[in-house]
Amino acid sequence: MVVLLTDLQLKKYKHTGAPEYKSCGKVPGLIVRCFSSGAKTFYYRKRRDGKLVVIKIGEYPEMSLAEASQYASALSLLVPQGYSSKHLRTAICYSAIPSDIARYLTNDAIADNASSLEPEGRFAVTFGDVHMDWYEKDGKHRKHKAQARQHLSIPKNHFASIYNRPMVDLTIHDYVDALKDCWLNQQPTAKKASHILKAVCLSYAASNRDYIPAVSNAASFTELLRNRHGKPQSKVQKQPHIPHHKAPEFYSEFVEKRDSEAMSNIAAQVVMFTGKRVGEVVALRWDQLHEGVWYQEEYDGKTPDIYDIALTPRVLALIEDARKAGKGLRASNHYVFPSDNRSEGHITPDSVRVQTHKTSFGNKQSPHGWRHVMRGWGRHTGADPQVLEFALGHKEAGIAGHYGSHEVHDRTRKVLTQWEDYLTGEANG
Repeated sequence: MVVLLTDLQLKKYKHTGAPEYKSCGKVPGLIVRCFSSGAKTFYYRKRRDGKLVVIKIGEYPEMSLAEASQYASALSLLVPQGYSSKHLRTAICYSAIPSDIARYLTNDAIADNASSLEPEGRFAVTFGDVHMDWYEKDGKHRKHKAQARQHLSIPKNHFASIYNRPMVDLTIHDYVDALKDCWLNQQPTAKKASHILKAVCLSYAASNRDYIPAVSNAASFTELLRNRHGKPQSKVQKQPHIPHHKAPEFYSEFVEKRDSEAMSNIAAQVVMFTGKRVGEVVALRWDQLHEGVWYQEEYDGKTPDIYDIALTPRVLALIEDARKAGKGLRASNHYVFPSDNRSEGHITPDSVRVQTHKTSFGNKQSPHGWRHVMRGWGRHTGADPQVLEFALGHKEAGIAGHYGSHEVHDRTRKVLTQWEDYLTGEANG
């Protein structure tokens, strides 16, 4: 059995599998609940009159092992006196130091607040507890790793003021107030937080029939944020991109000044020609390519469907250049754009970004911005907007069902060829 006696042991311990309680520290009854995500929560456990009393103390590393030990020592004296777990948990939430627990237990307001919550023991279930349970069951099982990381970090960062408060004590106004700063300064993150909040509330309601979810609709919650706190102070910034008529000039300068055999430069050209997301390009594997088609699997990209994209002869030639450039690298048998200095085996999206910024356009053009440039070109030339959506791999109404169609492959390959000719200047030659 793993016993975590020091802060260093607690910091280095990595748990796998289902959440488990581990003994920690040198104070009897102090335990820590460990999650496979890396999160750790301190609890104090003690039997009183044959009944097990479990009280949440705090989250690690926000609370150190030394602080948790001090709280556990204070609780070891208070639990035998007959205080309920919900009263003790309330006092911990209000106290700044362990010695304050006893003083807050005599506070009538806290006692009234705790006694109004039924049934016994529900007060110990905090928003953080429910969030972590939801994350382990559902939140981390996402096809896109970035989304799973957001599900773990956003509530901890933006609901910090209420994260350790009892779930049943929180109203929708508590959530609105907690998210005020995020709404005014990071509106996209606030909208993601509202969807996570809805999922957490509904998850708790599913196991507690008498609990009415404070938030059951993300759209209504964001509307309440807008009504209470006003419009965000800054507009959402789109990925920087140049006008489509500047694209040929950018490409011409790029190929003249960059090493044509460098892996990141080859990947950057594939991004320019296809409009694919940089993360999907650098992670392209050889087994995803077959007879001129890129088969994008559901866990490889952002679009939550299996789809495939037709590639042009020019892009296939670049991929062959990558094969020659990667020959001899240990990851070249797996990734199209291998790297010898990364555990993932392929080059980083940042390496592509750095190369695209080494032109006279600088930060005016981002790798992701080529998606916007292609759309602008398509509108100007009258290209079929739906075919462009196919090429960009967007999940739009009526499109997902057509992925894999040979007719669609021919149409997308034709439009992408026209775009390439425009970008390279061959359309005017």
